Amino acid sequence: MTALAIAALDRRTIYVGIRSDGVFKSTDGGRSWRRAGLRHQPVQSLVVDPETSDTVYAGEGDLFKSIDGGKSWHKIRSPNPKVGIDGIAVDPKRSNTIFVATTYGCTACDVSGLFKTTDGGRSWRDSAAYLEGGAGAVVIDPANSQHLYAEINVGLEASTNGGKTWRLISRQPHGGVYALALDPRVPHTLYVGTDNGVVKTTDGGRSWQRASGGLPKRPTVSALAVEPDQPHTILAAVSSGTKSGVYRSLDGGHTWKQLYWQLR
Repeated sequence: MTALAIAALDRRTIYVGIRSDGVFKSTDGGRSWRRAGLRHQPVQSLVVDPETSDTVYAGEGDLFKSIDGGKSWHKIRSPNPKVGIDGIAVDPKRSNTIFVATTYGCTACDVSGLFKTTDGGRSWRDSAAYLEGGAGAVVIDPANSQHLYAEINVGLEASTNGGKTWRLISRQPHGGVYALALDPRVPHTLYVGTDNGVVKTTDGGRSWQRASGGLPKRPTVSALAVEPDQPHTILAAVSSGTKSGVYRSLDGGHTWKQLYWQLR
């Protein structure tokens, strides 16, 4: 599993992306799952429009959009055909404003690590977050859409002006970073998925602590999502041999329990 998203308006609606097999969806909080399109399509990132649970974006090499909860998808304009899409974030106040994080490309073809659109993907421009190599993840603070965090090669960067300027707030915390998630009800709390579990900060990145109690040994956490109306409740997509799957924590990452993966 490589992507994970929870609908802001209905926390029982969860979408999961599989590296080479499309999107799956649960409408009962993760007790059962069904296919939700893009079969055999690689999916590296997912996000649900904060204003409607049926509008979903998915990305890897291409960028796709569904407006019917995954029943059908259509391709929308990608920021650049030479880059891969590793992260997507939709502005909670202006759903036509979307950020896309890209991790590979080339400076010679005018590629940056972070792209932004304000017209739903019809046109894109570079954001100022580029630091030689690209961005692996991006999140927008639901409480203040001017506040963003992005994972860049050298660490984590933050913007307080909607992505116009960025500053480095932390070197890579505890290994390679694959996922970011903000707790919308607990200010300055950011969860980071790494190649060795989950770490969190409660002070905007000044200090970090592990949040992997109950996860398998040396888990790679490729996606994270915080339930919008349940503080400290997080979902994680975990890869760790036979114990891979979706895990949930109800206490801010102190303990985790695996969800039952049943397709219907």
